[in-house]
Amino acid sequence: MSERRQLRRFSLKLKAQYSFDEERENWKECSIVDVTYNGMGLKFPLRETIKVGTPIFLAIIVDEAVRPVRLRGVIKWGGEGPAGCVCGVELAQIVDEVTWNNLVHYMS
Repeated sequence: MSERRQLRRFSLKLKAQYSFDEERENWKECSIVDVTYNGMGLKFPLRETIKVGTPIFLAIIVDEAVRPVRLRGVIKWGGEGPAGCVCGVELAQIVDEVTWNNLVHYMS
């Protein structure tokens, strides 16, 4: 079965941090492995319990000298990958054009 995506997806590897609770300072490391306007794929280096429908908060580190890009979303799928856990996140809001251009700049 071939998969059809509504929006173009870009493969990349960006450092990020995530938390399942925005109020707590319990951020953990992850990597963004692909991105589109309304979602992204994440890879966790450690085993993580991933439940579909769980809110997730992200801090994307595009440049060490610049504050991280903050996004929130909902986990749409998750499972074990070859080197840790992976999941797909649907963003709560579409990434604005300036943020998208900054991410694309750091992807290249």
